[in-house]
Amino acid sequence: MRIEPFTKLGDVSLGANRDELCALIGTPLSTGKNRVGLEEFDYGDRVFRFESNGLLSEITIEAKQITLGRVSVPFNHLADYIAANDSHSFERYGFVVSPAYGIAFDPEHRHWVTVLTKRGLGNWTKL
Repeated sequence: MRIEPFTKLGDVSLGANRDELCALIGTPLSTGKNRVGLEEFDYGDRVFRFESNGLLSEITIEAKQITLGRVSVPFNHLADYIAANDSHSFERYGFVVSPAYGIAFDPEHRHWVTVLTKRGLGNWTKL
């Protein structure tokens, strides 16, 4: 899956709102609210989370491999790649968070990666 930090995930703009997302990829399998109050649209292999204003905050995807710029990184090597290439990365509650690449992931929960908007990164920074 190709990630353009803070811009796009595959063919989905990280600036999308709920209506734009549904027009692009259809009706989710289910919807609900998570523990921090974000509205979730579950599509099975992708979960989109929206703030109360309807703007996208983050997308969690199942990805055994992700493409960051011109580099393709297998999930099994992602923590090492981030440590070597993002000096501002940090850890929150077991998640590695990369401001440079706009992602968060738990190395122990293979193959799920959360792609962040700038607002979403701000929320992770505040945790």
